[in-house]
Amino acid sequence: MQSSDAVGFLGKPVEDLYGRHVGAVMGFSLKTNGDVDSVGVDLGSGSFAEVKSNRLLLHEQALIVVPMWKADVMRITGETGVLSKRISALQELAKESQEGGSASEAQYDQLRAQYETRLAKVQESSDRLLQEMKGRMEEIDRAEEAMAKFLVNVNIQFRSGEISEASFGLIRDQCATMKARNAKEREELATAHAMVGQKENEAARPIEVQVSASGALSS
Repeated sequence: MQSSDAVGFLGKPVEDLYGRHVGAVMGFSLKTNGDVDSVGVDLGSGSFAEVKSNRLLLHEQALIVVPMWKADVMRITGETGVLSKRISALQELAKESQEGGSASEAQYDQLRAQYETRLAKVQESSDRLLQEMKGRMEEIDRAEEAMAKFLVNVNIQFRSGEISEASFGLIRDQCATMKARNAKEREELATAHAMVGQKENEAARPIEVQVSASGALSS
């Protein structure tokens, strides 16, 4: 995003991917090349958040913020995919080495150490992300429960004649919209949680490449 684009969003609303209001754009900071580095968001009630540009999407009416958990899922699964491909390449190298390759034990140990270190870091990030996503799903469940109780109370007041039919209809529609948005995020959270868990299990598998007594790679 260029600074000229960001200026046009000053004071405009910020929404998340599910159409929920997040806040309003207060300002932005720039990278040394002039691109937007982050955007300051007024969250209301005196709360402020600085959102990095890699989590922002441009829209005609509002700036869209990608949830942190979704951005982390993309980063972690992408890195896991690259590591998996490199591990497969290392295994192929081992097979070729059996057929006359010249990779030494020291070279293998160095590569293995690099991949194991990266894998360990990915697993740590995955563990934290899985907990964060679980916590977010529980947060959505609590909000759904609170909204359901609220709607029952409003329904009682409507039936007792304290709230008009028109007002009750609007309240019910607003609750239905929020429920649909929450359901969409929870569905995506559940899918991402399962995917990250699967990637984590795959990453935890040992690299099945061994070094023979002669120092050549073997599988």
